[in-house]
Amino acid sequence: MKSLRLAYCAFGEPGSVLRLEEVDVSDKLGEGEVLIELVASPVHPSDIGTISGKYGDLPELPAVGGREGIGRVVGASVSDRDLVGKFVKSPPGAWSILTVARIRDLFFVPDGIDPYQAAMAFVNPLTARMLLTQIRSLKPGDWVIQNAANSAVGVAVIQIAKHMGIKTINLVRNARVRREKLESCGATVIFDSEAFDSRTLPDYAGGERPLLGLNSVGGNSAVDIIKSMAFGGEVVTFGGMVGDKVRFPTRELIFNDLRLRGFWLDKWSRRQTHEKMQILYDTVFAMMRDGILHIPIASTVRLSDGVAALLLAYENRKDGKVLVVP
Repeated sequence: MKSLRLAYCAFGEPGSVLRLEEVDVSDKLGEGEVLIELVASPVHPSDIGTISGKYGDLPELPAVGGREGIGRVVGASVSDRDLVGKFVKSPPGAWSILTVARIRDLFFVPDGIDPYQAAMAFVNPLTARMLLTQIRSLKPGDWVIQNAANSAVGVAVIQIAKHMGIKTINLVRNARVRREKLESCGATVIFDSEAFDSRTLPDYAGGERPLLGLNSVGGNSAVDIIKSMAFGGEVVTFGGMVGDKVRFPTRELIFNDLRLRGFWLDKWSRRQTHEKMQILYDTVFAMMRDGILHIPIASTVRLSDGVAALLLAYENRKDGKVLVVP
């Protein structure tokens, strides 16, 4: 049977190397295989970075775009027919309408979850949860500071932290425009990143400073976070939106006993068992089902509309994800 996919045979600018292709997908499934139809897949900056050849983990070429998403099982062998209709995590290369996958590699999505929300459960919300639970032992009333607080990870951090009783200091560009939305998500304090002064922070945080700093920007914004930390605090970098160098914070490291480290969900996940990852995904699904966690969606774009439509939607997105749909 025929399927469409967004694929590339070389690394480079997505507009130059990404192609809409029609391919044949076999409907003759072996034992332990299923046919999955795409439901939705978000477009991440790391998707663009991967296609460009700039991400930390690059696939073998040719490759299909899309790091995550969900699909519906539409075909299976006779012995596995009970799986037909189930929602599952899309295999790597999610931007394909039809994909054949091994059952043993599947992660299942429980009933009662909005499919579009579930499509975004595996990268950003899980990163947010790991940052809040695996880096530093935090208790209700503690403070966390983050930049790019309007990003998908940032919004998830705000919502999960609120659920945990943790207070958040959120740095964003154009804070006046984004304040109402972030406050509705549970943000405690919001600052415009261009005007932020770490020296005044205790005036807004009850005299306290954060124990955990989350940096996904780099440059001067990372330095602002470092200067904001409590004694013995820890700053974790999990992204780098700008390529500016970060001045080595000698004074803060010595006199404030700070720790700087990194976190990359991809590598962390590869060290976990399949069973543990399913449990972790289920915790995110539970938060989505219970209304604790909701990731904003900017727009949807049909895979069949091709590369230009996808890139236009991505470049014009506001606060929220672009979803590729079949």
